[in-house]
Amino acid sequence: MITVCLTGVVVFMAGSLTAHRHPRDTGLCNDPPIDELKRKLASNLDLNPSFYQHPQLQINVLTLDKFEATHGDMVNISINPMEANSASCSALLAVPGGLLDPCPMTYVINYDANRVPRTLMEANCTCSECQGLTPTPTQGTRPTPSILGCEPINFYTKVLRKQGCNNHVAVYVEVWEPVTVGCACRKPRPVNGTQSDSLHSSQH
Repeated sequence: MITVCLTGVVVFMAGSLTAHRHPRDTGLCNDPPIDELKRKLASNLDLNPSFYQHPQLQINVLTLDKFEATHGDMVNISINPMEANSASCSALLAVPGGLLDPCPMTYVINYDANRVPRTLMEANCTCSECQGLTPTPTQGTRPTPSILGCEPINFYTKVLRKQGCNNHVAVYVEVWEPVTVGCACRKPRPVNGTQSDSLHSSQH
């Protein structure tokens, strides 16, 4: 059973495309004109982006994991909370009525200076286990964790990633990057030991 708790929206936020140095560069590496990067980002879409959520179609495109395997030093993603007072899972559990979804989530800022767009907004699953699906023996107000785990729902979106520098001009390639848009309750996949053991070992 899959329960979708809440779905976010992928938002592209404009960031300044300023020149900066990188260990691979021999000198100052300038970004191409912004209009050129925008055209490149919007071009070569033979299919609607929704098609590239299918694993078979992802085989024929450059995804982030493939890019990172050969250019790992060019991937420098930082995740920062969007809300200053984002509550943790334990904090939500401590407040009666504070947990409204089995898999609550907050929004975070995903930033990478070597990507266009540099800034994305995505969801972050607050709890590692689905909450409130199993009643407590005393029917108390605090939800009881279930054996289902909260897993991210990813949507692959096309971005441009800096691959290197050629004659002091940054070279960008098209990459399909996963962005978390929601959280779902799923039966955890066994890795080592039982499913329950692997899930509880990751509980916050």
